[in-house]
Amino acid sequence: MKKNKVAHYTKQVQVYKFPISYTNSREEYNRITSSQGERPVNCSGATFLDYLEDGTPLFLFGVFDGQLTTYVHECFHMTMFVARHLGLDVDEMTCSEHLAYLNEHIFELFYSEFRSSQA
Repeated sequence: MKKNKVAHYTKQVQVYKFPISYTNSREEYNRITSSQGERPVNCSGATFLDYLEDGTPLFLFGVFDGQLTTYVHECFHMTMFVARHLGLDVDEMTCSEHLAYLNEHIFELFYSEFRSSQA
């Protein structure tokens, strides 16, 4: 069965009133982030936070391998970026990547049980 690809879209997070963008296209991700001075990525997924000239946050994450675990991993990075933007004490450089992999691993361990319990 052929998977339908979801086009790039932006979803408004109503609680905090700022947009978070998601894309499944590595090309679209690289186009957006390169306009902010970033180097292109060539990985399974990526997450990005920068600020526009007017101070508006630019939150973007992409999942390019179609894997649910990558999606969970990148969602965790986005959670960390949002927390940092909100002023929470988050040390992105020392803990985020390790916690994202731990989050992904725990998700993998229990997701099949969750799915089977939902059937």
